[in-house]
Amino acid sequence: MGRLDGGGGRRDRQLHLLTVNANSHALMSRGQQPGNEKRMVAILNEGASDAWLSARPEKAREFMRAYPANWLTANPVEKSR
Repeated sequence: MGRLDGGGGRRDRQLHLLTVNANSHALMSRGQQPGNEKRMVAILNEGASDAWLSARPEKAREFMRAYPANWLTANPVEKSR
């Protein structure tokens, strides 16, 4: 989470979520509207945040990959009306 000057001396917090294509992802491709491109948040491995934040742009692209489906846990939820 970053902090930006919101003007007038106010500091605003910002959060950015970077996404990657998940059309062929075993888990994330199932939870979105048919026909739309499937997207998932890029998840960093534990301990990788400093490397990500200090990486040059060419190296930073290596972090932009789909997290393996077998490393994720999904639980069914009731669809709201």
